[in-house]
Amino acid sequence: MRADNEAGVKNIGRIVGRSVDKKSLIQKEKCCYLCGRRDQLHYHHIFNGTANRKLSDKYLLGIWLCPEHHNMSAQGVHFNKPLDLKIKRIGQKAWEAQYRDENGGTAEDARKAFIQIFHKNYIMEEETEPKQRSYVY
Repeated sequence: MRADNEAGVKNIGRIVGRSVDKKSLIQKEKCCYLCGRRDQLHYHHIFNGTANRKLSDKYLLGIWLCPEHHNMSAQGVHFNKPLDLKIKRIGQKAWEAQYRDENGGTAEDARKAFIQIFHKNYIMEEETEPKQRSYVY
């Protein structure tokens, strides 16, 4: 039986130690999420920072990336803000789907639970990003 956390959300998955043992809610196969490469993989915690890294582990919110897509090039998620935001949105959507599967409730319930735990809504930003202005002269 899995324990509930402070938000009443069932613990999705389990915390694992070494990165070779890491599991992913998003990926079933261990390969670069972006290009499919299978060697020299890095485990990327989707939600970073001290507290969110632990939550990423707890809820299996990580993906496997090759060095170039992780932190060894300008195209890596650590240096590419649009890519980082896209992956955070994918992680949030996966977490919310898992929440609904395990706890029932509506999409709105899942969104509120995600925000309560991670203190941010990455999907809403998708709709509120600044649009290019068109000027009429």
